[in-house]
This record gives sequence, C-alpha cells and structure tokens, in this order.
Amino acid sequence: TEEDRIDTNRLRAVTFDEDGGTLIALNKYGHTLRWSVDTGRLLHFAVLQQPCGQVPWPVFSAALARDGRRAVWTGGEDHTKARVVDTATGALVWTLDGHQGELFHLSISPGGEYATTSTFDYPLRLWRIADGNCVATISNPEKGLCNHVFTAGGDILVSGADDGTVRVAKISDLIAEEKMWVSG
Repeated sequence: TEEDRIDTNRLRAVTFDEDGGTLIALNKYGHTLRWSVDTGRLLHFAVLQQPCGQVPWPVFSAALARDGRRAVWTGGEDHTKARVVDTATGALVWTLDGHQGELFHLSISPGGEYATTSTFDYPLRLWRIADGNCVATISNPEKGLCNHVFTAGGDILVSGADDGTVRVAKISDLIAEEKMWVSG
C-alpha cells in the first residue's frame, strides 16, 4: 500500500494548511504527503517528478508554503539549484538557478509568493514564485547569512548572520531597491 512506502523518519519539511485541518510533509525521497489532522489518515501521496529515467533525488533541504500548494527544495546531483514544485502533482514548476555554492538554507513565504535561497557565505536570493525570477540579492560579504524566514504575513524577511546580526526588511523594499546588506 502507499502507506507502506512512506518513510516519515526522513521528513525535510512539514507544515499545516491554512485552516489547520491537514498536515503536509515532504520527505528525503521526494514524496509529498497530506494527512487529516482529525483522523490521522493519509489523504494524498505524490512523488516529485524527476528527469527521464533517473531515480528520485534525495532531498537535502526543503520548505513548504503555508497553503501547501508549493514547496521549494534542493538536493540530488546539484545542490546549487533549488526547485519549486506543485505538491499535489509533484510537477516541477521552476528551477531556481543563480548560486555558485551549495545551498545551505531555503524558505518560502506563507502564501507561496516568494522563496529565498542562500549558501553559507554568499548571497541570499529572493525569488518570485509566479515566474521563477530572482528579484533581489542580499549580500553580507563579511558575515555568512545563516538563516532566513518570512513573517506570518509574508511581507517582511528576517535574516540572521553568522555573527549574530539580525536584519529585517520589507519585501517591497528589497525588490524596489535591490539593496545589499553589509556589515555595519
């Protein structure tokens, strides 16, 4: 059965849907799963689509939009790229390509409008999910950007640096100015 094929010991991202009635997860093997919170029953199972003839890529890091419709993940043979997928079908929506080094962290805005990707000591990139374009690059050349998260409303991005510095910026400001964060 489908439930026998599911490995929940290797979950890479987990979230609840907007009304809290469904738990959505993405595991190491590229399986997207949806469970009813009330019954614990598996509602949906899909596998991320792979290039023709390839075995599933291991997912290294992933993030899910709060609505559960989109996920962003990295892994497989090329850890410098992130992939945006439709969680219902597993279909690849966009490949986010623009980093030189291996991706360290990913996040996606609650409504799925934007995603962020970063390597440990190179730029954080802000991507618009609707078209897969990078709309802002945030650099901190002296201190690696370690983590980033969107606020619940999705309009503010918070980023933490290796030295403990926390930066807060409105998404609209980042897009309009394409500003760089530097040590201060």
